[in-house]
Amino acid sequence: CTATVVGPRVIVTAAHCVRTGQKSTFKILGESFETIGLRHPSYPRQDIDVAVGISEKEFGIDPYSIGIQKPLKDGVIDLFGYGCTKVGGGGGNDGVLRTGQTKVIYESGGNEHDFTMRHGAALCFGDSGGPAFKGLYQVGVNSKGNIEDTSYNLDLTGETVRAWLLKVTQD
Repeated sequence: CTATVVGPRVIVTAAHCVRTGQKSTFKILGESFETIGLRHPSYPRQDIDVAVGISEKEFGIDPYSIGIQKPLKDGVIDLFGYGCTKVGGGGGNDGVLRTGQTKVIYESGGNEHDFTMRHGAALCFGDSGGPAFKGLYQVGVNSKGNIEDTSYNLDLTGETVRAWLLKVTQD
C-alpha cells in the first residue's frame, strides 16, 4: 500500500491496508519510521476505506493539506502510488512513485464516501492508500479499481471523514 504524510507524525492510507493497533514500518528519504494504524470506526461495516498511521517521531517533512472542495464530475484528478510496474497488473513494487491523471465520472454526495474515475490512469495493486490530488490538495485516498480503466477513491472532503481525521490528528 501507499500513504501520504498529512501531519508531523500522521499518515493517511486506506483502511483495508492496516488494522487498528497494527504496526507498519516504511521509509521516508531513507529513514525508517513505524506507525500504529487506526481505521475509521465505521470500516468495514460501511465502506469508509480510510485509516491513519501515527508515529512516535516526527517525519521531518512538510505534510500535505487535505482539500475542502469536492472532486466534481469531469474534473481532472492526479493519482499517485507505488503499485504495479506492468499495465494490467504485476511486476511488483520497484520503489518508484508513479502518477497519472484521470477524470471523475461520479462524484460523491449525501452519505456516499467515494468518487469514481475513468478514462485515464487506473489504480493497481500497491496503489491502495495513495493520494488523489486536485491541484495541490489531497481530496481522496486510493481504494480499489479494475486495473484497466476504473478507479474508486474515498472522498476526504466529506464532513464525516474530515471531522474524524481532525479529531485523530488533534488527539
